[in-house]
Amino acid sequence: GDAFMCASGIPYALDAIEGAESAANMALDMIAVANDFVSTGGLQVKIRVGLHSGPVVAAVIGLKRPHYSIFGDTVNIAARMESNGEPLRVHISSSTHELLLKGRQPYRLKRRGEINVKGKGIMHTFWLDHPKISPSSGASSPRSASADERTSVDNPAYEHNQAPDSLRGEQFRPSRLSSSKLSVSSFLG
Repeated sequence: GDAFMCASGIPYALDAIEGAESAANMALDMIAVANDFVSTGGLQVKIRVGLHSGPVVAAVIGLKRPHYSIFGDTVNIAARMESNGEPLRVHISSSTHELLLKGRQPYRLKRRGEINVKGKGIMHTFWLDHPKISPSSGASSPRSASADERTSVDNPAYEHNQAPDSLRGEQFRPSRLSSSKLSVSSFLG
């Protein structure tokens, strides 16, 4: 397919802030590479990235073809952040936004506002923009984050950590991590 899932803090749980920063840095690097890449046909590759932070259950599943998988609402919300995003932008949830504000690294954060997220209802979301890429055109644009762009909203702690029915009864250690979903799509510019 045209999408893949990445997660920070697995299999060893990172500090939640460190996990969010790791996912954010990777997302910004991917946006920068996509912005600079032009196919042999002259089309620019444009990607969307979505980030959400919260607990997941992780396990190796399958007998014939074992594979490592993560489960939980955090994964679904990361997918919704990506699908509601825009090309060459990182769309983040309020929980990831709060963690990035608490971190040591400066990020260019901008309030997107409320959006209706399938299966979740209204969510407050934000943009994590690359400091050298203008979101509207994809062109390089050196601009630092203003105080207005580093905003904060109240967000209650996220408590969902149920394993799927097929895994109940097994021993799992849920960990709080940042989950990011990336979708690669080509757009005619």
